[in-house]
Amino acid sequence: MRYLISLSVLILSLGCSITSDKDETTSNRPTNKPELSNNTIHFHVAQLAKQMFDTALFIDTNKSISVGTFLPTKSLGTGLVSSESLLGHQLQESFITLAAQAGLKVLEYKSMNQIMLKDEKDIMLSRTVSNLSQKFDTDYYLTGTFIKEESNYIVNARIINVNSKAVIAAATDFIPVNSMWSDSKVMIKNQHIYRKGY
Repeated sequence: MRYLISLSVLILSLGCSITSDKDETTSNRPTNKPELSNNTIHFHVAQLAKQMFDTALFIDTNKSISVGTFLPTKSLGTGLVSSESLLGHQLQESFITLAAQAGLKVLEYKSMNQIMLKDEKDIMLSRTVSNLSQKFDTDYYLTGTFIKEESNYIVNARIINVNSKAVIAAATDFIPVNSMWSDSKVMIKNQHIYRKGY
């Protein structure tokens, strides 16, 4: 119980350390659609993480947790378009950061067995299975889904006990689309021009 209180306090302080122009009473209302935001996606993920970790009553902080890519609800197990991949990966990366800062034992399963040296970069992470360890054990999964509305993503996050498949913590919140991409009438995304109505 002491660990959970510490976990909640740390997540709350992380969320508060990211500046926001919103009034505190309107910044975290999952039942109402928020206005478009000037906050970063990491700010919104911190709010979602706080909501989820506050409900994590049965998590053992000495056990390991792995954070997966967040996927669009409609295409679980299938290919992603580029914008969905960017969002899913950024949600994953933010949750890795927040879970590690909260003191959880986060396993990075994309860590390669050895460093791959290139002229312009040193590669330590990979999504190529042959570059990764074949033995991998973890106690919890932190993963989730998202679905796009007009100007928001509805993001659903959960922690799953790997052995029992029980969901031991969950949270849902809105993340404004423009926290990832600016809300402009003409924009270039993935080398394509997108126009909005005038």
